[in-house]
Amino acid sequence: MKPGFAFDVCHGVYRLAREVLDGNLHSIDFEEHDKYLWRPALRPRLAEYAADFELAGKRALASPHLSSRNILFRVFYLGRAELHAARAHLGIGELTWEQWSDDVKARVGRELLRRRMFPPRDYFRDVNEPRTARASQTHRVGTKPQPQRYLDPRYAPKSPQTAPPAKVPKRAQPLFVRDPQRPAKSA
Repeated sequence: MKPGFAFDVCHGVYRLAREVLDGNLHSIDFEEHDKYLWRPALRPRLAEYAADFELAGKRALASPHLSSRNILFRVFYLGRAELHAARAHLGIGELTWEQWSDDVKARVGRELLRRRMFPPRDYFRDVNEPRTARASQTHRVGTKPQPQRYLDPRYAPKSPQTAPPAKVPKRAQPLFVRDPQRPAKSA
């Protein structure tokens, strides 16, 4: 999974969560406010997702040499400032903006993948639902996932302890057997 794609998806969920939490989403029926209340050991709240997204960005951009990207992340992605206003606030051009935003997406996306916030359906999964093994959960970022068939135990490679012993072929018999009582012909 590409970190930039994971960042874009998680940022979209974060924006919608902030709108719901801040009350800016007018199409929601607030009569059903129980939907987003925390139930112990069942589902993380939207507020927890938003906080985890912010903490992932803070950790990914914590290095002192990334302070400008941290400001970009806080102003544009968390603060929801408009593009031109954020660029004017940072005092950077279009090319620099594009490079910095790609760097922010890659770094924060890797952190989101490490924290298993992507895909969001797994983050909001009910803990009582059975978990299925997914390539995104079983492999590190940047490694090639195994084919899906290996997740089924019937197709998993056999370990040496459980594999039957290999058949050793019988020694091939020579076509002609020399009679030990006859002397060999000299050439």
